[in-house]
Amino acid sequence: MSLSGCFRDSCRALWIVLASLALTACASLPQVPREPSRSVTDTDSTMLGGVSQRARTSAGLAPNDPRGMVHLLPQGKDAFLARATLAGLAERSIDAQYYIWHNDDTGQLLLAQLLKAADRGVRVRLLLDDIHTADLEPMLAALDAHPRIEVRLYNPFAHRSMRTLDYVTDLSRVNRRMHNKAFIADGQSAIVGGRNIGNEYFAATSDVAFGDLDAIAQGPVVRQLAEQFDLYWNSASAWPAIGLLPAPPAIALDTLRMLARGLATRDSVRVYLDALRGSEMARDMVAGRLTFEPALATLVYDDPAKTLGKGASGATRLLDRLTPLVADTREEMLLVSPYFVPRDRGTALLTSAQARGVRTTVLTNSLASNDVGAVHAGYSRQREALLAGGITLWEVKPSPGPRPAAQSIAKGSSNVSLHAKTFVFDRRKLFVGSFNLDPRSADINTELGVLFESPTLAARVADGVLNALPQAAWQVQRDAASGQISWVDQAHGGRRYDTEPETGFLRRLGVGLLKLLPIDAML
Repeated sequence: MSLSGCFRDSCRALWIVLASLALTACASLPQVPREPSRSVTDTDSTMLGGVSQRARTSAGLAPNDPRGMVHLLPQGKDAFLARATLAGLAERSIDAQYYIWHNDDTGQLLLAQLLKAADRGVRVRLLLDDIHTADLEPMLAALDAHPRIEVRLYNPFAHRSMRTLDYVTDLSRVNRRMHNKAFIADGQSAIVGGRNIGNEYFAATSDVAFGDLDAIAQGPVVRQLAEQFDLYWNSASAWPAIGLLPAPPAIALDTLRMLARGLATRDSVRVYLDALRGSEMARDMVAGRLTFEPALATLVYDDPAKTLGKGASGATRLLDRLTPLVADTREEMLLVSPYFVPRDRGTALLTSAQARGVRTTVLTNSLASNDVGAVHAGYSRQREALLAGGITLWEVKPSPGPRPAAQSIAKGSSNVSLHAKTFVFDRRKLFVGSFNLDPRSADINTELGVLFESPTLAARVADGVLNALPQAAWQVQRDAASGQISWVDQAHGGRRYDTEPETGFLRRLGVGLLKLLPIDAML
């Protein structure tokens, strides 16, 4: 074939592709009737209502005391057991809201728990951000067919089989995601924090371990969480799965039940379940022996209107609720954020706090432990200014090795990556939630967290993190004379690195190139 013929064929093929894209781009979200629903409220007589009341009585809280009860979950296996146990104890309702729910061992185990709950008459509402649901679609469709289960997908993709096209045709919408994480049982107990649903969050894989923190909450804040869930569930961005997913075959639910019953025979699941049997979490929760601390708890979250580009300030924006806490801090501040991109404004806020005498410590991922190079590029642009302003910076080691069995969110195993989003103010107030200190959490995604006022809990978390830092992280230092940055391994005699430890030249080069791009607003 001649060169001109090849050129004509190439042009023809290009036009076919472009025409196909144009036709496909016309896809739109189906108009499906949405029946509003509300959280179940009359649940004091349930088993979980009794568990909550016993915890309050044990702590000596009067009926009109505004404080609730809190139990921290720094360990992945306990965090899984807590969710599974709440699902097993629920009698009236389960509301689950997540950014990621993986189709892996722990994801399937928890879906099986939801199915079992629905089979015994519990109403289940499952609200998932649509960004990671592709491989779950058949399972979600089967669950949605259950008369006691309803599934909704948040800010769904119109192109179900070619989702990437939405980033071309509808970027301004699909770029905004629901990053909230909450698990609410009978309106009595709730789990909030940094964990999504998946093996890496629950210590069920040897490949990677996410250092993270959740909290079980009881009391008035659970009512606030339920109202938040209702707001998202009934929002314009939550779409019934029935209008988005292919109709499941008639035997789909029975097939799902059979698969759920067979989960325990899978080798990897059996090993994980055997490991769980060493924990007393489930037995203590049922018996009311789990140790809770009283705390005044306040829910802070973004209005779902943020997904539509609205509700960008004041009480409808989580960041605007947290920022005054920095200004009110007088002595000490600890910020733990896996993705830390403070930008100029955030850097100025933190260094001004340091300048007025607030000891400010930041723990974030190192380049070696960070799974998003662009985020590290955004952070490293501010690193020198933060150090010059007196901020103490620590970056997590990817393989910190053994350390004491302290209750610490900096703790992990091999191939560690920090995932907790936790802030401590003056060892009196503790924030636990989904909010990263980066532009995406601030301006693009929706987020959720709880502010606990408890000197006991706040000091426990602060001490746990600070004591673990020398073993778990490198301290980043700056030479005042030369401005040279180095990474110091305090656990190994103060060994000093002049380049980012445990990284190769090409990775550092790639991040260096990303630093030249104006992409901070998207991070």
